[in-house]
Amino acid sequence: MSSELFVSKELVRSLNAKAWLLSLAAVGLVALLSGVLALASLLIQPRSGEIRLIAMLRANISEEEINELHRRLLAEPEVLRSRYVLAPASIRSSGHFEISVKAEANLDGVMARLRSWGAFQEISSPASDSIIEELRAALLAPKLRWLVLAALAALLGSTLLVIYAALAKARQGFVGELELLVLSGASPRTMQFPFVLLGALYGLAGALLVELILYGAQIWMDAALISPEALAHLGIRGFLLGLILAGLGGGLGRLVAQRYPSPLSRSRMSSSSAGVGEH
Repeated sequence: MSSELFVSKELVRSLNAKAWLLSLAAVGLVALLSGVLALASLLIQPRSGEIRLIAMLRANISEEEINELHRRLLAEPEVLRSRYVLAPASIRSSGHFEISVKAEANLDGVMARLRSWGAFQEISSPASDSIIEELRAALLAPKLRWLVLAALAALLGSTLLVIYAALAKARQGFVGELELLVLSGASPRTMQFPFVLLGALYGLAGALLVELILYGAQIWMDAALISPEALAHLGIRGFLLGLILAGLGGGLGRLVAQRYPSPLSRSRMSSSSAGVGEH
């Protein structure tokens, strides 16, 4: 184990209850900020030129028939994409297909042709992801636009502040060890690396928390309210934003490790004071 990783392990072991509480708060805020920014980026993007259909399968359909239906759907000229979604174990259903159809297609004709196959018990056409559309309307409303931007800025500032506070609390409980590292001749990189790593871990943990929440939403949320595609886009964007926040957390960790007075300065001050006392 390298000296940097060993010191990082000792830093984590030195965290007290308050430091752990601040760390959990930092991870939670990173997850919240990543999710909110991912949702905002999804809401402001232009609408796609396609229509989504939900095709519920009839009961007791075989796996071979499902595979054949998937091939037939992809062979349809008006169909852009097709995705089979297995129903949760708690629901007695054969699942459904989520079908994306070209916006210019004759929707009634497409639905009538699919019904004629005899494999679907119901085919519906939700106009859009209702939750997404309601949030888009609220976000783009002129009266709320500046309020939303102010709220996002406040959330970003609060997240970075809590990350800094958590790192500063970790450093406060690790001062003695840092002073020993200085006296033993450890390099600045060895003393800075644990705080950079800890700050980055806050961002990574927050990104993974977003993915876990969205995975649960994809399993339990009704597809008529928000499509799995929208949830997948949120997951990708949330994870990437979490990685960016991990970089910012690492930068804050480096800043905390260099904050005056450094262990070296205090050690020199202590030695000078001791020398003066002896005279």
